[in-house]
Amino acid sequence: MAPGEVVAVVGPSGCGKSTLLRLAAGLLAPTGGSVRPGAPTADGCAFVFQAPTLLPWRSVRDNVALPLELAGLPPADRGPLVDAALARVELADAAELLPRALSGGMQMRCSLARAWVRPPRLLLLDEPFGALDALTRGRLQQTIQGLWADQRPTVLLVTHDIDEAVLLADRVVVVSGRPLCVAGAVDVPLARPRPAALRHDPAVGALARRVEALL
Repeated sequence: MAPGEVVAVVGPSGCGKSTLLRLAAGLLAPTGGSVRPGAPTADGCAFVFQAPTLLPWRSVRDNVALPLELAGLPPADRGPLVDAALARVELADAAELLPRALSGGMQMRCSLARAWVRPPRLLLLDEPFGALDALTRGRLQQTIQGLWADQRPTVLLVTHDIDEAVLLADRVVVVSGRPLCVAGAVDVPLARPRPAALRHDPAVGALARRVEALL
């Protein structure tokens, strides 16, 4: 992956896509070969899981502030960063709520804000929108594109949604088998920004069919 590149990984359930992300994050050690992340995993990587993984006893604000606390940032310095992250995902009005008061889409936006409160150089996304309705998913896809445009991190996205992969990525890698292997890759030469309506463009459909043919 090149710096600033967005790569989507698609493939059947159970072939090892989430394991691939955990290897990239340093959460698992490879049994063979090596992983060479471009950003140190200790401070340059953020991981957004399939579920929001919010701490239920902490408010939205305090959940988003958690990475700053763990990094030892003084409380006075956390506030502006948390406020900016919440504003970026349109959750400023919900800052004092607990996770149980949020919809599924709002919880995932909180998770994205937490990942972005210290803008990462490597962003790992493990099907973060898979459980959401189509409207919420489309809105969050646009949020992801806006966050990427701000800092241009390298992004590795796992998704089952081929249209989502084509809409968000610069390259779609198709994997299959157990153990996982690469079946092929499709470059996505579409200009950015990519509005939600672009998914109806014939060019997107043609790229999606190329990806589907590799599955």
